Amino acid sequence: MNKALRFLKSPWFIGVTGLLAVGALIWYLGPLVAVAGNTPLATDAGRVWTIMTVGGMYGLYQLIYYIDALKRNRAILTDLAGQAGAMGSSGGDGGGG
Repeated sequence: MNKALRFLKSPWFIGVTGLLAVGALIWYLGPLVAVAGNTPLATDAGRVWTIMTVGGMYGLYQLIYYIDALKRNRAILTDLAGQAGAMGSSGGDGGGG
């Protein structure tokens, strides 16, 4: 039960479910949208391209977020390694002389 609940709360599951919901809205409500008498989502191809565009934008956003997280993690690790190196070379061995 706990594993299933953890899966349902995972960001990937929520994102894919939201993307599917947006796709369903575009598919079923798209033909009802008219802008100045023009219905761009009346054809199947128009709806498919719109869903693919929304999915691609979501995927690109996730990729940019992932790359940014990697950069931040590397910066933190570099900073921590620099601090550890500075502490090790500061002569804090307590040798006393």
